[in-house]
This record gives sequence, C-alpha cells and structure tokens, in this order.
Amino acid sequence: MFIELKSRKTHYPSLLIEKIKFDFLLEQARLLQYEPYYINYTPEGVFSFHLHSVGDIDWQDKWLPITTEFANKNNKMKMVGFIPVEVGVKL
Repeated sequence: MFIELKSRKTHYPSLLIEKIKFDFLLEQARLLQYEPYYINYTPEGVFSFHLHSVGDIDWQDKWLPITTEFANKNNKMKMVGFIPVEVGVKL
C-alpha cells in the first residue's frame, strides 16, 4: 500500500483531497507496484479509500490555506476534489 494519512478536526460527509496529491499517490503506487490509499481520521472514525475505487471525482479550483497546521496561513489556488465517506471503508 502507498498511502496518505490525514487527520481532520471536523467530520464532513465528503473529504477533500488535492489533485496534486491524488496524482502523486497514483503515480508512486504504480511505480512501486503498490495500491494507492487515502486514509482520513475524523471525529467520527477512520475512513480508508482505495483510490482506484472512488469513482469519478469532480475537480475544482478553490482558494485554500497553503498549510493548515503551520505558521503560513496565506491562501493559494488549489485544484481539489471531494470523496464521499460512503465510498470508503470505515476502519
């Protein structure tokens, strides 16, 4: 498995993933012959998404913080998509 782990302070019915991270996960998993996964911890549990099984993602540009947990709170345009929690597996 080649994974990205996210910890979210709030639970949402769909979880955000940046397109650049999505593409990186798919490419690195392919190169390493692993399976790409996106795993999110929220207050309602841990949700695992096999990225080959999430279906079509509606990508859109949004102004978002450059980082969320560090000192730089400036925004930049990021291409993001939302994956519904029901297409994942609650661990």
